[in-house]
Amino acid sequence: METKNNKIILIVIACGIWAIVLQNMGIIPSSKQVEVVNSVDVGGTVDVGNTVTVDGYVDVGEVDVNISSINGNKNAFYGRNGVYNKIPVYTGNN
Repeated sequence: METKNNKIILIVIACGIWAIVLQNMGIIPSSKQVEVVNSVDVGGTVDVGNTVTVDGYVDVGEVDVNISSINGNKNAFYGRNGVYNKIPVYTGNN
């Protein structure tokens, strides 16, 4: 009787191992979506290979822009009377 129970247990274990192997190979589909229900704090950098949709508020802190290097031209926004930087703005009015 013990031999029969051992064989059943071993068959169940073998089926479970093969199910995991086939799932890891992609033959058996599995759900891979993750939903974050709380907040996630990230310290450092994050690379996103696609798009991120955000519902709510995102705080980016302070953003530094090197105006003198816009469009790859260091002298793009220097004035005639002195050295200063300005950002051209189009308001839509002629």
